[in-house]
Amino acid sequence: MSQCKHHAVSISFVHDIRRNAIFMGHVPWLGRLLLRYPRFAEDLKSFRAYARNRAVLRRSSVSPHKDIFHHLMDGDGVAMEPPTPVEVASDGGLAIIAGADTTTITHLFYFLMSNPTAYKRLQAEIDELGNDILDCAKQAHLPYLNASMFVPLLFRSIKTLHRNETLRLLPPVLSGSQRTPDAGSGGRMIRPYFLPEGNNAFIPTYSIHRDPRCFSPLPDTFVPERWLSEETRMKYEPKVFANKYEYIHNTTAFIPFSSGPTSCVGKNLAYLEMRMAVAMIVQNLDVKFEEGYNPEAWYTDMLDYFITKKGVLPTVLTPRKQKV
Repeated sequence: MSQCKHHAVSISFVHDIRRNAIFMGHVPWLGRLLLRYPRFAEDLKSFRAYARNRAVLRRSSVSPHKDIFHHLMDGDGVAMEPPTPVEVASDGGLAIIAGADTTTITHLFYFLMSNPTAYKRLQAEIDELGNDILDCAKQAHLPYLNASMFVPLLFRSIKTLHRNETLRLLPPVLSGSQRTPDAGSGGRMIRPYFLPEGNNAFIPTYSIHRDPRCFSPLPDTFVPERWLSEETRMKYEPKVFANKYEYIHNTTAFIPFSSGPTSCVGKNLAYLEMRMAVAMIVQNLDVKFEEGYNPEAWYTDMLDYFITKKGVLPTVLTPRKQKV
């Protein structure tokens, strides 16, 4: 019996259903055929039914808050075409998947444990918060935390989205999201290429984020300092950002949550939650790899099922002896 029938959705279950879904995404005609067979992708079918039931239940209830489903269901009545029940159910499944994993936080601590200098810099900055550790506004203005996770709000302009060195190297959706020309458009030009209507194109996030034409130097290396001002970059990493290396930092190429009107609706909530979790963990615990663990295994064990299926990250957590 599937876990969904027990009203429990584990992260391993989410990964398993995405394995079937990503396969059918590449051959949708075969997926439609195979889904007719009773024993094919039973977990995926069960999850879809679970998501549909949860969406129907939420649609029939009244929430005191304008939560994510309030907007997905057009609770304010602002959409020219209200979403259909099928679309709401589909969004419900996506919301469950998007909110079920801690991929980016895990990636961040992997990079911090692999880079002791970056870890110490982040720890020292977070310690400065002291008893204000739960103040979201103050967390949002910590330069090194935001460079490891986000660009500071003061970088360039208040409208600039937070950027994330961890999300740059390992975005949650490694292969990126797909786009298709609008129905009735006949197709669309993408630079010198023409994408006919009825076809999809993937935006390869992982590759774009590591392209030296977008981020340099060391595009494959965890360097939070690249998000900081020139003065701060040279202060922390003068050898990396010396004049002999070309500094390229194309923030328009940073799209871990996709871009445009169909970008992730929950990204701001995700940013807030990640800042809070990381700040609390770093202030209260020392984190390191378990002895004998090979950090290279983190990459070799990783699988792309649209969302990222992580391997095991053996970690030792020790309460800090001294805190500010």
